[in-house]
Amino acid sequence: MFVTLSFFKQDEYQKKAANVAILSIFAGSGLELIRNLIQSFS
Repeated sequence: MFVTLSFFKQDEYQKKAANVAILSIFAGSGLELIRNLIQSFS
């Protein structure tokens, strides 16, 4: 019982970690995009 519970928790943790990674990638590329736009307008 404990093994399946810890495995389920690990699965949830992996999903959260993947979401955080995707969000940070989007944030990073978004910042690059904004920086490029500002440079092209100035």
